[in-house]
Order: sequence, then structure tokens, then C-alpha cells
Amino acid sequence: MTTLTYEMAFTSTKGLSWPSVKILYNDNLIGDFTFNKKNSTISFDLNKNNAESEKNSLTIHYYNKTENETICKDGRIIGDQSLELNKIYVDGILLETWFYTEHYYYPLYFSGFLQQFPKSLDKIKSQLLWHFPGKYIINNLPSCDNFWSWYQQNRQQRVLEDLIDPSGQLLNNLRGLTQEDYTLLNEIKAMLNV
Repeated sequence: MTTLTYEMAFTSTKGLSWPSVKILYNDNLIGDFTFNKKNSTISFDLNKNNAESEKNSLTIHYYNKTENETICKDGRIIGDQSLELNKIYVDGILLETWFYTEHYYYPLYFSGFLQQFPKSLDKIKSQLLWHFPGKYIINNLPSCDNFWSWYQQNRQQRVLEDLIDPSGQLLNNLRGLTQEDYTLLNEIKAMLNV
């Protein structure tokens, strides 16, 4: 059985209290974490015992912020609880940002805020800095056994999308390449009759 060790690095800011999150895998609680001045990183393991399938969801539920967390002095905000997701590692390997930036945050706005801004979005793509409690959900994850092959396949696809246009032509906007690299690319184009 494959076990994946996740580590998530955050920037946490204290209001009256420090932020707390629950980690859920397919809506099953994996852990409950509270940040502090010295620790803004959480770590947890996922495996088949977490009721997984071939399409799984990993949820970061930021749950303990209230309207009272904002600290004001002389009419000015001098402190407020917030949380920002910075990095995710799996088995000690830093994942590329697409892994966690292409998903949605579902804020749970305070009633006072909704009265002022009734047309606030109910979900926000790629929102990694959270000023409201809510859930950030990473959907469509493969089983733990297939995670690394899935990750590699997605990574390769993204690299190809950056290098080849939809018609199959190599893009000429490659930056940071030497003249030798361009020569090699031209040779490859010639071999492919591109």
C-alpha cells in the first residue's frame, strides 16, 4: 500500500487567535491543525485507508476565523487573522504550483460583509490568500498508488503545451536558449519536416 506524506507551507497571521484548518480527504477528516508564531507548516499522510477512489478531493478547511478576529485601534485595523497557502510537498518533493493553483476557494463570508457586498463570488479560482473562513478544494486527484505517474503525465503535458502550438509547431518564443539549442531545435524541425 502506497502512503504519501503531504507537507503544506502557509503564511499565517494572528488576529485574536491563530488560524486553524482541518484537512479532509474525500470528506474524511485527516487532521486538525492550529498554526502559531513558530509553526506555519502542517504534515499528514494519505493512503488507501482514507477511502480513496480514482477521483479524490483534498480539502483545506480554514474554519476558526470570526468577524471578531480583526483588531482595531483608533479606528484603524492593526491586526487580522489570515492564512495563505505557499507550497505543497509530497514525500519531500516540492510540487509545481499548477498542482494547487488551478482549484477553487469557497469563502464563507461574514453576514456584515455580505450586507455590504451582496454580489460576492461564492467560489474564487486560484485564491491562495484567505481573509475569510472557507474551503480550498483540490479536486480530481488520483489514488495514492497512481499519484506519481499522474503527476508526471500532467507535468509533461504542461511542458509540451508551453513548447508546441496547437498545430504541432514548435513555438519560437523560447527564452534562455543558447545558439547551440536553436541549432538543435532547427535540426529536429528539419527531421520532422516542420
